[in-house]
Amino acid sequence: MAITTLLPRPELEAGSRTGQQYDKLRALVAELERRGLPEEPARAVNRKIETLNGHEGTGKAFARQLQKAWNAVLKVVREGPGWVPRNYHRNTWMALGLAVFGVPLGVTFGLSLGSMAFLGIGFPIGLAIGLALGAGLDQKAAEQGKQLDVDY
Repeated sequence: MAITTLLPRPELEAGSRTGQQYDKLRALVAELERRGLPEEPARAVNRKIETLNGHEGTGKAFARQLQKAWNAVLKVVREGPGWVPRNYHRNTWMALGLAVFGVPLGVTFGLSLGSMAFLGIGFPIGLAIGLALGAGLDQKAAEQGKQLDVDY
């Protein structure tokens, strides 16, 4: 099934944050068209794109709608065929590693050394663990051919 094309928006400045996000979404849509998205996920993506195409203006409301469309398209693609953009897992696991590993390790260091000033020691350790896990998952997705040629 064909993917609906994003309408050109010349009023968006190329260097602006909204313009860059719009270009990222256009690149994602082009990549999905190139890969041939299955019919059901393609319908869901088309609905999101049509909603965005129907939105007038370029202000904050459009920026929010653009971000919602980006997240919705990624969710459909991730849950459907299991495709993810480059560095998706790395960026996700960076935050998870900080929260899941860094905070508990910091508390452990702080309590065992008798001063909660050592709480900050766990943060870089958790960050490194999260980055390593995420990079491994990204590499695995690339090997399986499930990585899109779009940056996250």
